Amino acid sequence: MVARSALCLILVALAVFAAEGFRIKKFIVDKAKEAFDDFVENGDVTLPMKKYLARLKYPVEVHDVTTNDGYILTLFRIQAKGSSIVAGKTPVLFQHGLIASSDTWIINDEAKSPGLILANRGYDVWFANARGNYHSRRHVSLNPKDAAFWNFTWSEMAEKDLPATFKFIAGITQQKVNYIGHSQGTLSIFVALSLGLPDVVQNVGKVFALAPIAYLHHLKQGLIGQAGPFDLLGLVQTTPYSEILAPSGSKTRDALICIVSPEVCNLGTQLATGEGLHCVNTKRLPYVRTKNPAGTSFKNVLHFQQMMVEKHKILRRYDYGISENLRVYGQAEAPVYQLNQISGAQIYLFLGSDDHLSISKDVNDLRNDLGNNVKFVRTYQGLCHGSFMYGNDVSYIKDIISNLE
Repeated sequence: MVARSALCLILVALAVFAAEGFRIKKFIVDKAKEAFDDFVENGDVTLPMKKYLARLKYPVEVHDVTTNDGYILTLFRIQAKGSSIVAGKTPVLFQHGLIASSDTWIINDEAKSPGLILANRGYDVWFANARGNYHSRRHVSLNPKDAAFWNFTWSEMAEKDLPATFKFIAGITQQKVNYIGHSQGTLSIFVALSLGLPDVVQNVGKVFALAPIAYLHHLKQGLIGQAGPFDLLGLVQTTPYSEILAPSGSKTRDALICIVSPEVCNLGTQLATGEGLHCVNTKRLPYVRTKNPAGTSFKNVLHFQQMMVEKHKILRRYDYGISENLRVYGQAEAPVYQLNQISGAQIYLFLGSDDHLSISKDVNDLRNDLGNNVKFVRTYQGLCHGSFMYGNDVSYIKDIISNLE
């Protein structure tokens, strides 16, 4: 009888806990839905970039730029809030990093978004999109379903995308174009300048490199750093070219996860890079996660992995292996980019003290190669790799503005 009574008490307790748990769960879900509805109502989360900017009352133009190998890239152009786009303002081109898009630069609170800050400061702001992200998935003859569409890396972004983009903007503005790049966006401009590509060299103004990337052989943090030692060349030799890290198919789900639990929302970033929630404006995580990742090629990611396995300071074109290198390049080893060949540039380096991807040893190697082209270097305390776009502290923008003006 005692045992039966105890069992009954346990069952009653479990029922009470279950009911209480259900009420708590329902409360969380209701609050999450309320928060999500608020995001949608205020034009966040799921709105495409053009509609989001229009909702905020920024004048927007959308342009197509076709590269000499047939990729059709989308460019966005804005100026000050509540104004109309006019000629004569100083042009600034923003170039995003790996698996990101132009949305990166407007992803933060309005008062903290780099692109919006410069537009309201009076600049003619342009946002680029590298081949393969969700804004630039078009080609004059290829379809994203074709393996050949994904046969590119950051080399093509530097040698094809940037020249076409600079030429287009300079043709419209009739001015030199200042450049703000983040991570992969810094790598591509360094390569373009090292090659002396005329459409870039003749049209570029000042270059602001946020979380600059060129050498990665010291990178050890997070899963990205640990992936370096693994040889993935054999995998790509037997795998068709394809997309990787494509945009999520459920923006609503992603936004809800970020609203309910910022920790879970940021888990992938923390595991991959070792960078935690202090790096980001957690209020904007729902928007960040609905826009990232934006997609790129598997080959591009492998090219970054090749950078990590280099034993010395060296930056190469994509390494296919000896036999294919001989066919593609006419030599056994992938050719080397010589960043010390850059001359006459004005480069400004912006570093984060807590950046686990653009780390000091690799940046010092880069700085040595750039030599007198470097006009400014500063490390900002507490900033991580992504903080430059969607952190709480974006005071570094004051230094960009002071060097622009």
